[in-house]
Amino acid sequence: MVEPGCCLRLETAFYPGVNDDPLTLLECTNTVGHYAQWYFEKHPVYTLSVNVSKLRSFIEEDPTSSNGFLAEIVTPQPLNILEILKLCQCSSVKILELWMENFDLAPTPIPMSFARLFQNVEALETSPYTLDLCFNPKNVDSVDLILPALRELWLEVHEAPTSIPLLMDFFAVRKKQNLPMPFLHLHLRRHVHFDPASLAEVLGLSLSKIDVKFDSDKADRLTE
Repeated sequence: MVEPGCCLRLETAFYPGVNDDPLTLLECTNTVGHYAQWYFEKHPVYTLSVNVSKLRSFIEEDPTSSNGFLAEIVTPQPLNILEILKLCQCSSVKILELWMENFDLAPTPIPMSFARLFQNVEALETSPYTLDLCFNPKNVDSVDLILPALRELWLEVHEAPTSIPLLMDFFAVRKKQNLPMPFLHLHLRRHVHFDPASLAEVLGLSLSKIDVKFDSDKADRLTE
Protein backbone atom coordinates (compact mmCIF):
# COMPACT_ATOMS: atom_id res chain seq x y z
CA MET A 1 0.00 0.00 0.00
CA VAL A 2 1.23 3.51 -0.82
CA GLU A 3 1.89 5.52 2.30
CA PRO A 4 -0.03 8.83 2.49
CA GLY A 5 2.28 11.78 1.97
CA CYS A 6 4.73 10.02 -0.34
CA CYS A 7 6.08 11.95 -3.31
CA LEU A 8 4.48 11.45 -6.71
CA ARG A 9 6.04 11.76 -10.18
CA LEU A 10 3.31 11.10 -12.74
CA GLU A 11 3.48 11.97 -16.43
CA THR A 12 0.74 10.83 -18.80
CA ALA A 13 0.75 10.90 -22.59
CA PHE A 14 -2.06 11.12 -25.11
CA TYR A 15 -2.60 8.19 -27.47
CA PRO A 16 -5.80 8.52 -29.57
CA GLY A 17 -8.02 5.50 -29.13
CA VAL A 18 -5.94 4.16 -26.22
CA ASN A 19 -6.16 6.55 -23.27
CA ASP A 20 -8.60 9.18 -24.50
CA ASP A 21 -11.61 7.78 -22.66
CA PRO A 22 -13.07 10.71 -20.67
CA LEU A 23 -14.13 8.50 -17.73
CA THR A 24 -10.67 6.96 -17.40
CA LEU A 25 -8.99 10.36 -17.49
CA LEU A 26 -11.44 11.70 -14.92
CA GLU A 27 -10.67 8.78 -12.60
CA CYS A 28 -6.96 9.52 -13.05
CA THR A 29 -7.54 13.14 -12.05
CA ASN A 30 -9.51 12.09 -8.96
CA THR A 31 -6.78 9.66 -7.89
CA VAL A 32 -4.10 12.32 -8.30
CA GLY A 33 -6.27 14.62 -6.19
CA HIS A 34 -6.02 12.23 -3.24
CA TYR A 35 -2.24 11.94 -3.62
CA ALA A 36 -1.95 15.73 -3.78
CA GLN A 37 -4.07 16.21 -0.67
CA TRP A 38 -1.96 13.76 1.32
CA TYR A 39 1.33 15.20 0.06
CA PHE A 40 0.46 18.82 0.79
CA GLU A 41 -0.66 17.85 4.29
CA LYS A 42 2.66 16.14 5.07
CA HIS A 43 5.10 18.47 3.25
CA PRO A 44 5.09 22.28 3.27
CA VAL A 45 5.21 23.39 -0.38
CA TYR A 46 6.96 26.73 -0.89
CA THR A 47 7.26 26.88 -4.70
CA LEU A 48 4.44 25.72 -6.95
CA SER A 49 4.04 25.68 -10.73
CA VAL A 50 0.61 25.18 -12.33
CA ASN A 51 0.02 25.03 -16.08
CA VAL A 52 -3.38 24.49 -17.67
CA SER A 53 -3.79 23.90 -21.41
CA LYS A 54 -5.89 21.89 -23.86
CA LEU A 55 -3.07 19.43 -24.51
CA ARG A 56 -1.80 18.83 -21.01
CA SER A 57 -2.01 20.27 -17.54
CA PHE A 58 0.38 19.91 -14.66
CA ILE A 59 1.00 20.74 -11.02
CA GLU A 60 4.63 20.69 -9.93
CA GLU A 61 6.32 21.47 -6.67
CA ASP A 62 9.59 23.38 -7.25
CA PRO A 63 10.38 22.73 -10.95
CA THR A 64 14.12 22.84 -10.12
CA SER A 65 13.84 19.72 -7.93
CA SER A 66 13.81 16.10 -9.13
CA ASN A 67 11.86 14.96 -6.08
CA GLY A 68 8.59 16.07 -4.56
CA PHE A 69 5.24 16.28 -6.31
CA LEU A 70 4.61 16.33 -10.06
CA ALA A 71 1.35 15.46 -11.80
CA GLU A 72 1.13 15.96 -15.55
CA ILE A 73 -2.28 14.93 -16.84
CA VAL A 74 -3.93 14.74 -20.25
CA THR A 75 -7.60 15.49 -19.60
CA PRO A 76 -10.62 16.54 -21.67
CA GLN A 77 -11.46 19.01 -18.90
CA PRO A 78 -8.27 20.99 -18.17
CA LEU A 79 -9.75 22.90 -15.25
CA ASN A 80 -10.09 19.67 -13.29
CA ILE A 81 -6.51 20.23 -12.24
CA LEU A 82 -7.64 23.33 -10.34
CA GLU A 83 -10.15 21.18 -8.49
CA ILE A 84 -7.19 19.07 -7.34
CA LEU A 85 -5.57 22.12 -5.77
CA LYS A 86 -8.75 23.05 -3.93
CA LEU A 87 -8.23 19.89 -1.86
CA CYS A 88 -4.69 20.89 -0.91
CA GLN A 89 -3.11 22.85 1.90
CA CYS A 90 -1.53 25.75 0.00
CA SER A 91 -0.92 28.18 2.86
CA SER A 92 2.84 27.51 2.76
CA VAL A 93 3.19 28.48 -0.94
CA LYS A 94 5.32 31.62 -1.30
CA ILE A 95 6.23 31.49 -5.00
CA LEU A 96 3.55 30.64 -7.57
CA GLU A 97 3.94 30.17 -11.32
CA LEU A 98 0.49 30.04 -12.89
CA TRP A 99 -0.25 29.77 -16.60
CA MET A 100 -3.56 29.33 -18.41
CA GLU A 101 -3.85 28.76 -22.12
CA ASN A 102 -6.13 31.28 -23.81
CA PHE A 103 -9.17 29.17 -24.65
CA ASP A 104 -12.90 29.34 -24.06
CA LEU A 105 -13.55 28.64 -20.38
CA ALA A 106 -17.07 30.01 -20.25
CA PRO A 107 -18.75 26.64 -19.46
CA THR A 108 -16.53 26.22 -16.39
CA PRO A 109 -15.63 29.58 -14.82
CA ILE A 110 -12.71 29.80 -12.41
CA PRO A 111 -14.13 29.70 -8.85
CA MET A 112 -12.87 32.54 -6.67
CA SER A 113 -12.20 29.98 -3.94
CA PHE A 114 -9.14 29.18 -6.07
CA ALA A 115 -7.74 32.69 -5.49
CA ARG A 116 -8.26 32.28 -1.75
CA LEU A 117 -5.87 29.30 -1.69
CA PHE A 118 -2.87 31.59 -2.10
CA GLN A 119 -3.19 34.10 0.73
CA ASN A 120 0.53 33.86 1.55
CA VAL A 121 1.99 34.02 -1.96
CA GLU A 122 4.71 36.68 -2.14
CA ALA A 123 5.78 36.26 -5.78
CA LEU A 124 3.51 35.45 -8.72
CA GLU A 125 4.74 34.72 -12.25
CA THR A 126 1.95 34.66 -14.81
CA SER A 127 0.44 36.25 -17.93
CA PRO A 128 -2.06 39.15 -18.04
CA TYR A 129 -4.70 36.73 -19.37
CA THR A 130 -4.19 34.34 -16.44
CA LEU A 131 -4.10 37.18 -13.93
CA ASP A 132 -7.46 38.40 -15.17
CA LEU A 133 -8.94 34.90 -15.32
CA CYS A 134 -7.95 33.77 -11.83
CA PHE A 135 -7.64 36.98 -9.81
CA ASN A 136 -10.10 39.33 -11.49
CA PRO A 137 -11.30 41.80 -8.82
CA LYS A 138 -14.62 42.20 -10.62
CA ASN A 139 -15.49 38.62 -9.64
CA VAL A 140 -14.56 38.90 -5.97
CA ASP A 141 -16.74 40.02 -3.08
CA SER A 142 -15.65 43.27 -1.45
CA VAL A 143 -14.68 41.42 1.74
CA ASP A 144 -12.17 39.24 -0.11
CA LEU A 145 -8.48 40.15 -0.26
CA ILE A 146 -6.71 39.03 -3.43
CA LEU A 147 -3.11 37.91 -2.88
CA PRO A 148 -2.70 40.09 0.24
CA ALA A 149 0.95 39.08 0.77
CA LEU A 150 2.04 39.71 -2.84
CA ARG A 151 5.21 41.78 -3.16
CA GLU A 152 6.49 40.81 -6.65
CA LEU A 153 4.45 40.31 -9.82
CA TRP A 154 6.19 38.86 -12.89
CA LEU A 155 4.22 39.22 -16.13
CA GLU A 156 5.01 37.97 -19.60
CA VAL A 157 3.40 40.47 -21.97
CA HIS A 158 2.69 39.69 -25.62
CA GLU A 159 0.33 42.58 -26.38
CA ALA A 160 0.58 45.81 -24.39
CA PRO A 161 -2.77 47.39 -25.44
CA THR A 162 -4.85 44.48 -24.13
CA SER A 163 -2.70 44.00 -21.03
CA ILE A 164 -2.84 47.51 -19.58
CA PRO A 165 -6.60 47.53 -18.78
CA LEU A 166 -6.22 44.20 -16.96
CA LEU A 167 -3.36 45.60 -14.90
CA MET A 168 -5.37 48.74 -14.12
CA ASP A 169 -8.20 46.60 -12.68
CA PHE A 170 -5.78 44.53 -10.61
CA PHE A 171 -3.91 47.49 -9.12
CA ALA A 172 -7.09 49.53 -8.58
CA VAL A 173 -8.60 46.89 -6.32
CA ARG A 174 -5.36 46.62 -4.33
CA LYS A 175 -5.53 50.34 -3.64
CA LYS A 176 -9.19 50.08 -2.66
CA GLN A 177 -8.37 47.27 -0.21
CA ASN A 178 -5.28 49.06 1.13
CA LEU A 179 -3.01 46.26 0.01
CA PRO A 180 0.67 46.93 -0.72
CA MET A 181 1.63 47.61 -4.32
CA PRO A 182 3.87 44.78 -5.62
CA PHE A 183 7.06 45.40 -7.55
CA LEU A 184 6.09 44.86 -11.19
CA HIS A 185 8.47 42.90 -13.43
CA LEU A 186 7.50 42.97 -17.11
CA HIS A 187 8.94 40.50 -19.59
CA LEU A 188 8.13 41.90 -23.02
CA ARG A 189 8.21 40.38 -26.45
CA ARG A 190 10.47 42.35 -28.75
CA HIS A 191 7.57 43.73 -30.77
CA VAL A 192 5.84 45.19 -27.68
CA HIS A 193 6.49 48.88 -27.15
CA PHE A 194 5.22 51.25 -24.47
CA ASP A 195 6.51 53.94 -22.15
CA PRO A 196 7.23 52.62 -18.61
CA ALA A 197 6.76 56.11 -17.16
CA SER A 198 3.27 56.37 -18.66
CA LEU A 199 2.40 52.89 -17.40
CA ALA A 200 3.59 53.78 -13.89
CA GLU A 201 1.37 56.87 -13.93
CA VAL A 202 -1.67 54.91 -15.13
CA LEU A 203 -1.19 52.22 -12.46
CA GLY A 204 -0.39 54.70 -9.71
CA LEU A 205 3.08 53.27 -9.15
CA SER A 206 6.40 54.99 -8.75
CA LEU A 207 8.68 54.34 -11.71
CA SER A 208 11.14 52.66 -9.35
CA LYS A 209 8.61 49.85 -8.82
CA ILE A 210 8.58 48.78 -12.49
CA ASP A 211 11.30 46.66 -14.07
CA VAL A 212 11.18 46.02 -17.83
CA LYS A 213 13.06 43.20 -19.55
CA PHE A 214 12.91 41.83 -23.08
CA ASP A 215 13.12 38.26 -24.40
CA SER A 216 16.89 38.01 -24.27
CA ASP A 217 17.47 39.52 -20.84
CA LYS A 218 14.72 38.32 -18.54
CA ALA A 219 15.57 38.92 -14.90
CA ASP A 220 16.01 36.06 -12.48
CA ARG A 221 12.93 34.98 -10.60
CA LEU A 222 12.53 35.64 -6.90
CA THR A 223 14.28 32.92 -4.88
CA GLU A 224 14.03 31.95 -1.28
